[in-house]
Amino acid sequence: MDDTTHARRGRMLLIEDNPADVELMSAALEDVGARIDLVACLSGDEALALLHGTREAQQHLPDLIVLDLNLNGLHGHDVLRALKSDATTRAIPIVVCSSSQAAQDIGESYARGANAYISKCMHFNEMRDAVRLLVRYWFGAA
Repeated sequence: MDDTTHARRGRMLLIEDNPADVELMSAALEDVGARIDLVACLSGDEALALLHGTREAQQHLPDLIVLDLNLNGLHGHDVLRALKSDATTRAIPIVVCSSSQAAQDIGESYARGANAYISKCMHFNEMRDAVRLLVRYWFGAA
């Protein structure tokens, strides 16, 4: 039995504009047996509206945000800055997951408050392994 099946139930917000990458994340979470409620927003604007919307939404904040940088509309760095400058969302860990391996993108992500930076996985097995590590680290295991 995989350790991730014992991890506490958590909430993850995925901010990703590519529906195929959203499906890949969802499938990887299921494959590793993660007890994670996944909510996906297809843009930074949608994510900020969700997180800063109703009082009910603010009472059910995610335990972890996984953020793509190269979003349509509002860039991931701008989303990161907005989340880390707001008292409601400042403490939520944010993992940047991007296809960019540019030192400037990585450095700017950390400078704006990212807790981790990982390169996007192109194959399911790589994504599953990365998700397994994310779940173990950010949600704990028994």
